[in-house]
Amino acid sequence: MNKIADLTKEYNLKVRKSTKAKNVAIRIVNQHVELVLPLGVSEKLGYKFLLSKEKWIQDKLKNLSSNFIDAKLIRTEYPIFGELHELIYTETSLYSSVFIKNNQLVVYSKKCSLNGTLKVFLKNILSSEIDALCAFYAKQYNFKYNNIVVKELRTKWGSCSSLKNLNFNWRIIFAPKNILSYLVIHELCHLKEMNHSNKFWNLVAEIDPNYRESRLWLKKNGRQLYNYLSN
Repeated sequence: MNKIADLTKEYNLKVRKSTKAKNVAIRIVNQHVELVLPLGVSEKLGYKFLLSKEKWIQDKLKNLSSNFIDAKLIRTEYPIFGELHELIYTETSLYSSVFIKNNQLVVYSKKCSLNGTLKVFLKNILSSEIDALCAFYAKQYNFKYNNIVVKELRTKWGSCSSLKNLNFNWRIIFAPKNILSYLVIHELCHLKEMNHSNKFWNLVAEIDPNYRESRLWLKKNGRQLYNYLSN
């Protein structure tokens, strides 16, 4: 058992019982090892399997360390609508999957596609949120718009075209929700005032009386939102 104790400390080992698992399995999650045991399987049998996979585990941990931690290709936390979520990453070549659970951002993907997988997931979440906000304010204040697009914008947080199409910078997902609401209101108001005149700002203030605070926050903190998933 001394060997098991050493490996438990070295691997930061966690043992988890699973109702879904059919076989003993080993998962590498954020530089620690998780031993998954089906119900009815003893820890003794699980540890025996762990010992048989020692070289595989060491190779995996070494590979993760050199490619992710030293190269700083991933972060350990991401703000989603301003709330920090811990990244729980598992390397897999079989499929890509992302979901949020208890302030954790859980990702399964190939190493080379981690950032891309995260971006697609975050853009989809943001698109749903923006669609809901636009629909809400349009109903309340009689705005008429056509298409809404969430994409990479390098110099703007949003835009409104003469064709009544709205564009939003996907990185706004890292800002608090009140900042997103301000941005949506800002672009919707351009549907009626295609400028930044006093009339435009009065319209923004009518809908969002605290818009100045949000505008200032974005001015001070906006560039920091580009630090996430920049590769």
